Amino acid sequence: MKNVDKELFRPLVRERKISEKKIKVVKEAKELLKKYRTFVVLDLEGTPTKQFTMMRRILEDKGVVVKVFKNRLFERALRSANIPSAEEVIKMLTRENAYVFANMNAFELKLLLDKIELPMKAPIGEKVDREIVVPPGRTELKPGPIMSLFGRFRVPIQVRDGVIWIAREAVVARPGDVITPELASLLDKLGIQPFHFKPKIKFAYDNGLVIPAEKLVIDIEGVRKEL
Repeated sequence: MKNVDKELFRPLVRERKISEKKIKVVKEAKELLKKYRTFVVLDLEGTPTKQFTMMRRILEDKGVVVKVFKNRLFERALRSANIPSAEEVIKMLTRENAYVFANMNAFELKLLLDKIELPMKAPIGEKVDREIVVPPGRTELKPGPIMSLFGRFRVPIQVRDGVIWIAREAVVARPGDVITPELASLLDKLGIQPFHFKPKIKFAYDNGLVIPAEKLVIDIEGVRKEL
């Protein structure tokens, strides 16, 4: 056994084959990187599907492209497209991300994203930053066990025409309160969306320059000098 080539006993490593679907995704990302000078990376963690779809529609109506890519596939596209500062971008790709592509400078794109504010259901466990008010008027809710839910939050109600009416305006949460499952259920049944969704920007890439979100409030020349 002394003369046996040890290479024969090393574990065989099979080369991973990339599926056709993934190849198409990388190709699409690469083409977008070549076509657009700027992209902004958004953090998708905790983003409701409905609000993301609405945001995407708003942005695409303005000629901006919004895509979701797996980090590994986007990394391949960055390297394949020979994008300047690609390795710096790759280091910042964590968790699930969306990519907003445009042929405007990063600060213009940031201003466009800042204008998006969409109503959102109350997430359980979230802290309230403003008063949540239940307005007076007719609901389409039938009398029953739900009446105790109104009582728990001291919402005055009446039963008229076979449905529940809210007798007068009531504050059901104040700044600092936490959204409980019961409160979330009540607000949902009343169609009240007291929270707002805004895109969470991680960083922007502008023609070779990587700009963290907190730096997107100053001019591009200032950022270049600082870096």
